[in-house]
Amino acid sequence: MRLTVVVDNAAVPPLVGEHGLSLFLEYGGGGFLFDTGAGGALAPNLCRLGIEPRRIGRVILSHGHYDHTGGLASLPEVEIYCCPGVEVRRFSRHPGMPVRDISMPPVGVAALRNRREITGF
Repeated sequence: MRLTVVVDNAAVPPLVGEHGLSLFLEYGGGGFLFDTGAGGALAPNLCRLGIEPRRIGRVILSHGHYDHTGGLASLPEVEIYCCPGVEVRRFSRHPGMPVRDISMPPVGVAALRNRREITGF
């Protein structure tokens, strides 16, 4: 098995860093993506790492926050594994701070609904 960090907060140039996470796992000739980052770094980092999107056969979404699901819409047709309700709106609330929407972006929700969603692992 080979694991490649595609998106994270502390990327080293020429990779693009952003708040979020995406990992590419290769095993037995196949590959899958665990989360998709916030969206902006996924495509350029896949390119810079030499990972062609067509090599991604499946996407596993750990949960429905924007920083784990934002790149979903930029991927080709893939099987998506996720928990039921991953597209439900989510919010962050910290004392003294305004409430923030941290949900899956609308384009990600649309992409999820237009593809074959496989719930459960």
